[in-house]
Amino acid sequence: MFMNKAFVIIVLIANLAGLYAYDQQELSKYSWKVVANGMPEEWYATDQAVEVAKNVICHQTDIGGWTKNTAFHKSINEQEWEKVCKTGVGATFDNGATITEMRFLAKMYKYRKD
Repeated sequence: MFMNKAFVIIVLIANLAGLYAYDQQELSKYSWKVVANGMPEEWYATDQAVEVAKNVICHQTDIGGWTKNTAFHKSINEQEWEKVCKTGVGATFDNGATITEMRFLAKMYKYRKD
């Protein structure tokens, strides 16, 4: 009986540790495409995912799209971003830009609704 209780406790601790790991992933080793749409479903409910979503929303262009080849889960060079904002160049549907961000935000809404 003791062994069964110990086993259950170990399994519970392992599961909780796994949930924490989803919340604290080192995202810099992943591409934006993986972070946006390839993370475990549970990750999109984490606070870390919310921080990435804030960055995505913050860097949406005035015409509604996003630039291509931008890693929104990493630090963005604000000087380069200012150039994009001033010229309006960069927002596109090319190579998955904008569609990737829209899919990411849809997943975020599915899990957070805020």
